[in-house]
Amino acid sequence: VSSLSMLSLGAVGLSHAVESRREHETETLTEQDASRDQAIITNLDHYLEQQKPYLDPDLTLARLARKLVVPAKQLSAAINRNKNENVSRYINRHRIEHACRLMGQGKSVTTAMYDSGFNTKSNFNREFSAIKNSPPSKWQALANKQPSP
Repeated sequence: VSSLSMLSLGAVGLSHAVESRREHETETLTEQDASRDQAIITNLDHYLEQQKPYLDPDLTLARLARKLVVPAKQLSAAINRNKNENVSRYINRHRIEHACRLMGQGKSVTTAMYDSGFNTKSNFNREFSAIKNSPPSKWQALANKQPSP
């Protein structure tokens, strides 16, 4: 019984030591990855601005990662850590901004939705409301009432 107790205590102590080491390694990895993440985000932002891949309704994380020549997991982690949102919301934010520009130019909500890379009205409305705190039709009505600068 005494030997089993000592063995159990040793196992518990070892598991705490291993967990502590894992936490330290995770913190170290995060610090080491910060500059790589920033480079990924810089490249991503430039690519999104220049090529506008978010307008493609079939855009996937895998395709985006291939274009940037970055593993998909690294791209996703960089977006999560630097933008504090997941890949889908980050891409949809760009789509919503594009849709807002189109609606501001007088395009209908439906035209803006499809021309901005959304496939379904329900997803567009949900994402638009989450990002702009307003349904698209209400946002458009308010935007079109404001005088242009």
